[in-house]
Amino acid sequence: MVYFGYDIPKESELSKEQLKDLEKSDMAKLTKIAIALADENRGKFHESFYITQVGLSYLAYLLIQHNNKDSKPSNDTIDTICQDKEIAQYLKKLITEGYNFSSLLSAQPEELIGLILLDMENEQKYPKFYPTPEGLTKLAIRLLQITETDDYADFCSGIGSSMITAVKESSPKSCTIYEINNESNIIASIRSKFLGDTISVKSENVFSLSKKDVFDKIFSNYPLGLRLNEQFKETALYSEIKNRFGEFPKATSTDWYFNYALVTHLKTNGKAVGIMTNAGTWNTLDRDIREKFLASKYIEAIIALPDKLFPYTGIGVSMIILSENNEKVRFIDCKHLGQNKRRINILADRDIDTIVEMYHSNSEHSKVVSLADIKKEEFNLNPSRYLEGDIVNSKDAVEFGSIIKSITRGAHYNASELDEISSNIPTSIQYLMLSNIKNGLIDDDLPFVKEDIANKYNKYLIQDNNILLSKNGYPFKVALATVPKNKKIIANGNLFVIELDETRANPYYIKAFLESDVGIKSLKSISVGMAIPNIAINGLMKLKIPLVPLKEQEKFAAEYQTTLDEIALYKRKIEKSVNALLSSFKEHTIESATT
Repeated sequence: MVYFGYDIPKESELSKEQLKDLEKSDMAKLTKIAIALADENRGKFHESFYITQVGLSYLAYLLIQHNNKDSKPSNDTIDTICQDKEIAQYLKKLITEGYNFSSLLSAQPEELIGLILLDMENEQKYPKFYPTPEGLTKLAIRLLQITETDDYADFCSGIGSSMITAVKESSPKSCTIYEINNESNIIASIRSKFLGDTISVKSENVFSLSKKDVFDKIFSNYPLGLRLNEQFKETALYSEIKNRFGEFPKATSTDWYFNYALVTHLKTNGKAVGIMTNAGTWNTLDRDIREKFLASKYIEAIIALPDKLFPYTGIGVSMIILSENNEKVRFIDCKHLGQNKRRINILADRDIDTIVEMYHSNSEHSKVVSLADIKKEEFNLNPSRYLEGDIVNSKDAVEFGSIIKSITRGAHYNASELDEISSNIPTSIQYLMLSNIKNGLIDDDLPFVKEDIANKYNKYLIQDNNILLSKNGYPFKVALATVPKNKKIIANGNLFVIELDETRANPYYIKAFLESDVGIKSLKSISVGMAIPNIAINGLMKLKIPLVPLKEQEKFAAEYQTTLDEIALYKRKIEKSVNALLSSFKEHTIESATT
């Protein structure tokens, strides 16, 4: 058989050039073949049909290679044409389950190879078997700098897509992939048949590998957002981590346990790349394990990746690069990169080139930070923490914490608790929720709560001139409290209640700064989380504030208060006019009825 100008014997490897030529396949033609196969199997379509398609394509390929176009091959026939017992058993299962593949038997062998090795568009609908996006795999392989003398491994490899990219882009000496899901493992084995005898596909738990299983380079796009379970606690890896670092909180994400598995199976001077959740780089739950990794000097770089790289999840991800003896960490922010394709972003070759360049040199989006400086930031590994720079670079700038007398959170109560404490009649106690702050002003008519609960919520009471700042969500909300005489106001848990040292800072001046473009940018720089930005107290305390002399602050505050008073006056006029407008029809109806 001749394939793209090369002689291809049965089940033999494709060269790097042939794999790259495969990308030039007529995707419209391949998609048409895939659709015809789906039509043949109406009623059997399910989330794993894509890998069923790979299995049926391989069966058709083997039959054609043996000059056999029987669409209902017997078990004996399958055993004859497929020497791999596990794959043969899987192919028999497809026939037993009644799958049809007559349309594939009229396809060309090179088209069947395309259906087997290329990640087809329809796979994007099925997250269970979705491959690592090729751009992400290409980036990892470029950063790993895999050579022909390297033993390479892919942990949690899925259906082996990164294996194909690794062989195509770098040709390692050996390639070992690990996947615990049996069906995915079989599909990876099928695909490996075209990649040569240096490929080894293993169905093993990466938390239970032998210490002898070590590699020069490792890549892993491991499952995101998992939590510890009892089964994991029985593994040797968990025991090793516990003995070395101590026990971490139960809610510690498994991202870091996967990362430990990577460094454990590296050879001396080896390097690994993992894809982890953004939250794992900054959240409080993983703080202690991040500290241990940094103390062990395992972390070489953290790369904040563009959003929406995966079509089946909105979870933000980062790339972590692991190696030995790292006295510093390089932080790279490439969220501005990526090419939009329908509802997802892809990393094009030019994006990959840019990121690799940033990996090797400092720039606006890339910076090396010492372990001592990371410690000052409570072991936060979010690149934005280090790359925003000093947004406030005034010579008068001070840390916010230096002018704060106290900072507290409001009271946490759920809907049922709120119903229980609410009062339908006016009382001396009211509560303030985030929704009661609009355009920097607090609503005049706040809800009332029962008098008898006052003592329980005393520590959540707002005082005059307290700064109120939203903790979660964007845009950030800022307000200045004015508590009427003989009234008490309870703050909601989504608010920071900040008491300033008014001998140094005027509350109106600080409010105005936090609402300004520079203030908002500063708050963004300390927030973490993608879907719902979150401000942590330690970040807030370190926020830089341009603190001019108090007299200048008070002069500004007087002008600011005058403007606020004008806004409040206009607001009342608008409300009065709106009420008049709403009642005009009723008045008109009454007048018409009496005339």
